[in-house]
Amino acid sequence: MTEYNIFLDTCCIIYALENPSELGNKARRIIQEYASKAYHIYISPVTIMEYTTHDFQQNKERLEAFIADNDIQIIPIFKEMGYISGELRSNSNIRAMDSLQLAVAQSLSPVMFITNDIKLEQFTNNTMQIKIIEKS
Repeated sequence: MTEYNIFLDTCCIIYALENPSELGNKARRIIQEYASKAYHIYISPVTIMEYTTHDFQQNKERLEAFIADNDIQIIPIFKEMGYISGELRSNSNIRAMDSLQLAVAQSLSPVMFITNDIKLEQFTNNTMQIKIIEKS
């Protein structure tokens, strides 16, 4: 069985930190399960931007604590990721931030990209698996 790096899409963080329903519980369980098994878990600066857009200071503090508690790493964005993102957008109807998240995640190959955006399932390939929270 392949041991993947884990990349969390922004929705995973939002669900885990703000959603008290079953979807939030699923997101927290998935993250805690991978963290407890010492997988390498990553997010990108895109997630930081998206999560802290509203109520910046409070959300920054919540996110920083969550990152520390789950040993989540921030992967930087490099020029080549911009080209990969552009190529993804040129070949599909994907939103800009989604294509950038996928490009960043692909740099972690092999990677499990965890999201709840079913439209992103089409980007599964031999080095990146897409896991949909709702289906977990």
